[in-house]
Parts: sequence; structure tokens; C-alpha cells
Amino acid sequence: MATWSFKTAALNERNSSRHLWYWQIDSQDTLLFTGIKLFATLDECVTDARDQGFRGHLTLPAGVAHPAIITWSEDAEGVSTTRIDQRAA
Repeated sequence: MATWSFKTAALNERNSSRHLWYWQIDSQDTLLFTGIKLFATLDECVTDARDQGFRGHLTLPAGVAHPAIITWSEDAEGVSTTRIDQRAA
């Protein structure tokens, strides 16, 4: 089955820095595929991933620091698992 990852990327501008979201999919049928857009919110990123076949539901828990990776996978029985990984900046 497919594993979807929703990741943040740092956008460093002259006087500020912010994190944008992008998605990746890794499945048995295809190699790693990365969406080509960056999104201001996780919700926008998930909406775009749904257009590409993502079937899960994600919300960003309070207190998640950036950079962050949210991984969603589904097994053969349809049971999904979500994991949040936060890396030191």
C-alpha cells in the first residue's frame, strides 16, 4: 500500500522565515513521487494530495514545531496509521 508524507520546507526570505508544506507518496507500484507545489497550510496540502489519490484525514495537532513530517499509511485491511516526526531545527 501507499505511504504518504506531508513535510515542511523552510522558505527563508530577506527578513523572515516560514515553513511551507509539500507532500510525497511512496507506493509499491511507483517510485517516490513528490508534489510540485508548496502550500501555506497543511489543509491546503492535503486537499491537493487528495486530487492525487490520498484517502486519509489529517489535522495538525497543536504544539507541532517545524520542521515536521507527518506520515500516513494504510495496510491491506484498510487500517491507517499516522506518525509525526519533528526534527531539531
